[in-house]
Amino acid sequence: MENNSNTLFDKEEETLLKKTRDIRFKLIDDMTEDQLPTRSGDIRVLNETLDAADRQLIDLAKLKAKQQETEGNNKTIAMVSELLGRVATGASMQQISNHAIDLPDDFIPIDIVPGEVETSPEELELGLFIKGDDNE
Repeated sequence: MENNSNTLFDKEEETLLKKTRDIRFKLIDDMTEDQLPTRSGDIRVLNETLDAADRQLIDLAKLKAKQQETEGNNKTIAMVSELLGRVATGASMQQISNHAIDLPDDFIPIDIVPGEVETSPEELELGLFIKGDDNE
């Protein structure tokens, strides 16, 4: 494997993993060259070697998947940050102004409900609410 920014391991680690893998496969080839082993000890060693080779491949696949997931997440975060940055600084956004709006003294908006802007509301008594119109 080539040593670049996309590899999981540095050159030395890759060399060690390759050496270990090569030894396992040579042992497997030597043990199965003529026929499969029949002695229980040889069968156990072959089975453990095969299992170790499988586990190494599965673990590498998991690491690669995790690395791809992390890279995907980082790309998504970068894209969202860039989009939010564009929105926040975009020329199409209206700038909020802090200056006061000068309105005439007699200005009354047409959508105000009567009594909505009164500063001295009428006092109400609790008895009127409890009594209601039916109990008079």
